[in-house]
Amino acid sequence: MAIYTLPNGAEWDDTLDFGDQTEAAQEFWDNIIETIPSTFTSEPTINPNMDRLLTRTWLDEQYENFNYKVFLTANYQNDAMHKRAFAMRSTTIEHLILTK
Repeated sequence: MAIYTLPNGAEWDDTLDFGDQTEAAQEFWDNIIETIPSTFTSEPTINPNMDRLLTRTWLDEQYENFNYKVFLTANYQNDAMHKRAFAMRSTTIEHLILTK
């Protein structure tokens, strides 16, 4: 549990939910999602023309001491070969500050 100063000067308290952070801290992370290309993992489904998303990651490595990572995980109600393979249960988003 720590409080970090983000590159834009905002404070990030890693004990608080995203919605409880300052507007400047939220904007920092939103900017990563808007400007950094993401990578993702997916899996085949019952529909041979459509894979479903499992994770999506944005990683900002441009700063000297820390990397900033946004990690999205998709959780589904059914397995990939079920006729309702794309029915979402939930998604989780983590905002991580990683020491280099």
